[in-house]
Amino acid sequence: MSKLNSKLPGFDFGEKHLQQALETRVDDMVAVYGEGSRSYFQHVAQGVLEQRNPDEAEDNVQAAKVKLPRSAKMVVRAFDQAIDLKSVYDTVKKDLAVLSHARPKSGQIPQFLAKPDGTLSVILAPRDVETIAISGGGAKGLILPEVINELKSLSQLDGLKMIAGTSAGSLAAIAIAYDASAEEMNDIVDAVQGGLLDDPDTAANYPQAHFFSKSKSALTAVDSVARFAAKHVISAGGGAEQVVKILDSFTTQRLQGALDKLTPDEREAKMEQASVGSKIPLDEIKERINTLMEGSMSGARTGQMVTFKDQSILHHMMPETFKELSLTGFDMDNQEGVIFSRSTTPDMPLAFAARSSIAMLGLMKPIHFDAEVGAGDSTFADGGMGSVQPTEAAMLDLPHLSDLDNKTRMEEAKEIARNPTPEGSEHTIDISMKKASTLNISFARNGTTQALLSGSPEALIQSRIDPARKFVGFSAEGVTADRQKTYNNPVLIANEGGIGGGETKPSASKLAQAQMLASLDTANQIRQRFSEPVLVDVQNVADIIPHLSEAEKVAILEHGPPEMHTANIQEGDVDGLLAFEASKVLFELLSS
Repeated sequence: MSKLNSKLPGFDFGEKHLQQALETRVDDMVAVYGEGSRSYFQHVAQGVLEQRNPDEAEDNVQAAKVKLPRSAKMVVRAFDQAIDLKSVYDTVKKDLAVLSHARPKSGQIPQFLAKPDGTLSVILAPRDVETIAISGGGAKGLILPEVINELKSLSQLDGLKMIAGTSAGSLAAIAIAYDASAEEMNDIVDAVQGGLLDDPDTAANYPQAHFFSKSKSALTAVDSVARFAAKHVISAGGGAEQVVKILDSFTTQRLQGALDKLTPDEREAKMEQASVGSKIPLDEIKERINTLMEGSMSGARTGQMVTFKDQSILHHMMPETFKELSLTGFDMDNQEGVIFSRSTTPDMPLAFAARSSIAMLGLMKPIHFDAEVGAGDSTFADGGMGSVQPTEAAMLDLPHLSDLDNKTRMEEAKEIARNPTPEGSEHTIDISMKKASTLNISFARNGTTQALLSGSPEALIQSRIDPARKFVGFSAEGVTADRQKTYNNPVLIANEGGIGGGETKPSASKLAQAQMLASLDTANQIRQRFSEPVLVDVQNVADIIPHLSEAEKVAILEHGPPEMHTANIQEGDVDGLLAFEASKVLFELLSS
């Protein structure tokens, strides 16, 4: 990779980001248009770093002494548009420089507000992201490594505990759950794209999975012609057995590598810690960890693959490295979306769940599992058919849902995800804080997502659906639910830069442009998130205490008890007095 000179002071974070982005773009362009074009692209990129006028770079092509092919003028224009020189400078240099200093004070003191009906609300600082729910989108998922890298770079995932993913988002979810870098995420995607064909030899190592069994319903097609066509769609595509092997190998090697670095005493201590956190007996954890550490990638893999229960153990052992995971699938026989997780399918291997979630009909065959996997006697396909935006997966661990059976719990979680936070409910605070700490990543979809967020609730209803999507199992009701989840929850829009969901291999220049746009848009949205407080309705002051950060508690105690003469409450200000009393009660509760 070429190195660009930059000595501009005062933009340490933004400068580093910009330089890395431009170096990557130079290499992308050279990969497409040949080594002879490197000097030109370096010159343009250097102009960005030095805040040159873009036109000046064009004037100095001769100075770069580069003889470009006849098509170079089109290349130059495409490159200039892709990186959008002035936009890159304005956005990255200024916004990211601000971002590096714009984190809210972690010790911000909560502020109470009295509402006209005599109840209270409390204003809190933006919450740390504890869960991310990543949308499906086919080839749009190629830009997710840039989005995640941006979130990591700006310390947005420091408090991350769980990731949910649908379809293409499930690949990103597994990568993040194992602390993979952007480069490693791209390697996984590349490998998966190359492993979609039938591979009977690999399938033999995974006897619990059957790469296409007959679906009982054939998508419940309504007439004989539709049923015939549906069966052909279902049977089209490859078995993608290699995808299972790729993900099985990745998860196994990552856990073995991480645990190998621990001393015997450290591993023992972390297993004891995991037993307490996961409520799994220590002897069971020890036995399972030994099995996973001794596993070999050759031969049958039954019993040696990382399951959702294993993932929970790993998370409680090493929470900085491993995260809890939930992935979606679509039960073709019962015509409903499902969630694979520790609570719903503890014995299901992650690689099987991900293979189910990405099984876009026509590209990959559906998949069926033996009873030991615990997924039921069904055939599974693309998780996006049941839920493109898997927000409900983040809601499943709400305390008041814990005692429900899986089906009821799933339905309740969906209702919570697709509706505004209820007012006056005993669960309002829990739901509000869960939503505030969950970041939904949804694709821009050529501006339709932004238009949706800017519209009215009445515009969420989807009365019509594309016939092709309807043909392979999507429903207008499902699309409406996804729109409602996007509208009623915190969302980060991932700009796919015009990449279509069905594109199997976008051009390098198109992908480079999309990655740049995704990176810049993500940075801008994070900047906005820094300044967005959380407003929560409370019925009882004590209810907010479990949701305060340690820094907030310390700030309240260090500030001391609220005093009337500093509260600026006017005579007769009943609302102000109520808010003051609430602040006083909060201090007293924390002090006791």
